[in-house]
Amino acid sequence: MRLIPSLWRWMWALGAFLSVSYPGTAQELPDPTIMIAEVLNTHPAVRRAQYDLDAAQATLEGSDAQPNPTLTLAATAGDAGESSNALTQNFEISGQPRLRQEQAQARLESARLLLALVRRQVAAQVYSAWLELWEKQHLAVMGQMRVNLMTEMVRVTRRRYEVGEIPQNESLRVELAATEAEAALATALAEYAAAARSLQLLRQETVLVGPPTLPAPTNQEILATLEGPPLAPADSPWTLEEILGAAEEQLELGALRQEQKALLLSAELTGKERAPQLGVSLYRSRFFGNSIEQGAQLTLSWPLFDWGSIRSQKKAQLSQAQARMAEVEEKALALRREVAELWNQWLAARTVRDLLTTQAARYEELARESRIGYDLGLLSLTDVLQTETAFRQAGVDLIQAEARIRRLELALLDRTNLPWPAGLLEEQ
Repeated sequence: MRLIPSLWRWMWALGAFLSVSYPGTAQELPDPTIMIAEVLNTHPAVRRAQYDLDAAQATLEGSDAQPNPTLTLAATAGDAGESSNALTQNFEISGQPRLRQEQAQARLESARLLLALVRRQVAAQVYSAWLELWEKQHLAVMGQMRVNLMTEMVRVTRRRYEVGEIPQNESLRVELAATEAEAALATALAEYAAAARSLQLLRQETVLVGPPTLPAPTNQEILATLEGPPLAPADSPWTLEEILGAAEEQLELGALRQEQKALLLSAELTGKERAPQLGVSLYRSRFFGNSIEQGAQLTLSWPLFDWGSIRSQKKAQLSQAQARMAEVEEKALALRREVAELWNQWLAARTVRDLLTTQAARYEELARESRIGYDLGLLSLTDVLQTETAFRQAGVDLIQAEARIRRLELALLDRTNLPWPAGLLEEQ
């Protein structure tokens, strides 16, 4: 009959503990969408890429213009030549303006792709820092939950020791396990604080504050908050063909292709230095006085001989263009291999996460039953501590598995041109 009141007291205490209100871990974290938008507006790498784009745009605006006219004013003694007081305009008639415009357009497109690439990279940095905070907070919450559980275990063992049901050594072992749980929580809280400050520094916040006080959750509530903002579509997961195709369109490769195009056009422009040039000149021998000679002159001129500088420069530019194309092919090959491996790891991580979700729920039930069994004297302390350890480790494994999935998705977005989720990053 003594066991019945004890059982009811334990179940009441357990029910009171599990009924603690927990607002949800994810709700305490800042919104990654807002953070990404904030950092993109202030990050120096984005500003640098934007300035490069502005410079390329300015270069394009005047790229197809003809050479500027020249005005010559001369003070002469004696007979003035036809070059005195002349307004001269030379015209490039071999397609140079068109080539310069195409070259400037290619470099503008390269700058535009690099700006988009930098924005994706900065967004990935912010999301990665947010994900680190998310993981460390969940692990700290798990550590807090373990401390709460061990505190309850200490209370139970002390009561059983006082009534003579267990030896003092067993009660001391539980107190030692509770101390270890508190030490592990202190480490988890320190890592949580470091992740919070890292994110604050990335956001360029001048006043650094510590992480908020952790609540006391149940395991069901932890499992309910493990889903962060998804990076991969849940309804139609990425296929290998989609991944490989997106790797071919990676923005850095696109920028290199545009640079290779610009180098080819540079070589063609260099070759045009031996092309003829049309000139129009209006001249007047003097502005005042008698015997004024004036008129117009139309000339056609071209370089007579190349000593080798033009030919060598053009050859060097063609070789640079070929090297750039080889670099594109080299990077594309490496990217295809890398993203294929990341995709395999991502699929495996999703499978592991699903298995760990089921395992964590089962260990929670076992842990609850073991605590009741120990209070009733049906299980040994070793059995209870082993079950509690497995219960906590299952939660830790699940949190880390979810974080690994997000990191692999982030790596795939970084190494391909796969679209970011709508709203998380407004791509330009």
